[in-house]
Amino acid sequence: MKNIKTLLTFTILSFFLISMKSNAQINTTNLESDTQFSQLLENSISILQRAKFSEQVKNLVKKDNLSKSELDFLSKSFGFENGNAYLDYIKNYNTQIKSLQKKYDLVNMDKTELKKISEKVINKTSVAQRMSACERIRRNCLAQAAAGAVVAHLGCATLDITVIAGVICHAAVTIGQAAASDNCNAEAETCANQ
Repeated sequence: MKNIKTLLTFTILSFFLISMKSNAQINTTNLESDTQFSQLLENSISILQRAKFSEQVKNLVKKDNLSKSELDFLSKSFGFENGNAYLDYIKNYNTQIKSLQKKYDLVNMDKTELKKISEKVINKTSVAQRMSACERIRRNCLAQAAAGAVVAHLGCATLDITVIAGVICHAAVTIGQAAASDNCNAEAETCANQ
C-alpha cells in the first residue's frame, strides 16, 4: 500500500511538473509575440534616448520625498513636459506591466530566458535585420537591459504612485537601465573600432 501511494504521488507530481513546463513554454512563446511586451521594451529603450541624467537627477532618486518643483525637474530630465505627464506615463506603464505579469508571471520567469526573448522581440523589425554586427550587439545588450528594467519596474508598480516612492523607484530603475545601456554603447563602439 505504501508503494502504491508513493507511486501515485510520484505520478501526480510528474504530470504536474510536465504541465508546468508546457505552460511555461506556451507563456514564453506567447510573450515573444505579445505586442504589449514589444511596446514596453521599445518604450523602455526610447525613454533613454531623450533622458538627461545629471548628478541632480541621481541625487533626487535617493530622496524619500520630492517637492513639486523637484518632480517637475525629474520629469523634464526624462523628457516629459512636467510632473503630471511623467505620472501619467508611470500609471500607463504600471497598467501594462501588471497585465504582462498576470499573463506571463515575469517575476518568476527564468531571467536568461526573458533576456533571450527580449533580444528576439527587439530584433524582429526589418530595420534590426539590416544592422551591422556591432549594432546588433548593441541592440541585444539594450534589449537585455530593458528586460531587466521591466522586471524591476514591476517591483515599482507595487508601490502607490500617489506616494512619491513609486516615482522615485521608477526613476532609479531608469537610471540603472541607462548605466547598463551606456555599457552597451561602449561595447558596440569597441566592436566597431576593431
